[in-house]
Amino acid sequence: MIIEDVTTVDEGAALTFTAGSDTPGATFAWTVLRDGGLVATGDGPSLDLVAEDDGVYRVELTATVAGVTGAAAVEEFTALNVAPPSPSPGPTPPPSARPTR
Repeated sequence: MIIEDVTTVDEGAALTFTAGSDTPGATFAWTVLRDGGLVATGDGPSLDLVAEDDGVYRVELTATVAGVTGAAAVEEFTALNVAPPSPSPGPTPPPSARPTR
């Protein structure tokens, strides 16, 4: 089981996924896909992820206990596109550098 209840985030969001098991001796393997392509892997009871781009993310967790691998837990969420910030106009030139009319 994955403990993270998310369905939609903005791109750039930082997320932490946690395995919902504290079974002694368990090992965990994480795989993250975005639109079908691999974007991250990890091991351990939790995984930190930044949804760096918009798309549909699939987080898979596989637990192994005493050499037996269980079925994968899966969670999907969508990262929405965020418009880039508007560029700043820059500093105002000093009066001597301004064109005259």
